[in-house]
Amino acid sequence: MTTAALAAGVDFPASQVIFDALAMGIQWLTVQEFHQMMGRAGRPDFHDLGRVVILAEPGGSYSRSSGKTEEEVAVGLLSGEMEEVAPEYDMEQSTEEFVANVVVSSGDEQEVIRMTHTMVGALEPALPTLLDYGLVRRRAGRIELTDMARVMAEHFIGVERLVEIKDLVRRMDDAADVVAELECAEEKEPS
Repeated sequence: MTTAALAAGVDFPASQVIFDALAMGIQWLTVQEFHQMMGRAGRPDFHDLGRVVILAEPGGSYSRSSGKTEEEVAVGLLSGEMEEVAPEYDMEQSTEEFVANVVVSSGDEQEVIRMTHTMVGALEPALPTLLDYGLVRRRAGRIELTDMARVMAEHFIGVERLVEIKDLVRRMDDAADVVAELECAEEKEPS
């Protein structure tokens, strides 16, 4: 059965996706959510064939305000156009992307700029922040990562998370305490 995790794009390959309803809570699914869920069926490296089954209740409706039946919603989802998705990255995500782009481009500053401009969505200007923290250096058209910036790239950590980890390591002697503190902080963050 489909779930909100599948709508969010969690990599959960399945041979078959069954929609027992076309609503999530009291809202009809969006075309994006529907396609994300549907796209789990028959992933190339896992299955030869994928099946999607929609169990629409004839005349069924979950919303008094929309007035649509479930089969009308099904037809709309199957024929609907996906909206363009353009994420907006915060500084944490932007620094993660920037250091990854530096690695991929082997430090060629012009290539990093080109890669940044071709990405879908809007990135924060990460280079000044990374320079301020001493995580990268600019030399003759190249961007060099420090060892800490390489850690960021290898572990998909943004600058804020890196600073948090460095602070915890300075304050705590036991690595298990550092990990526990990071886990507790993650649980407290709003999702």
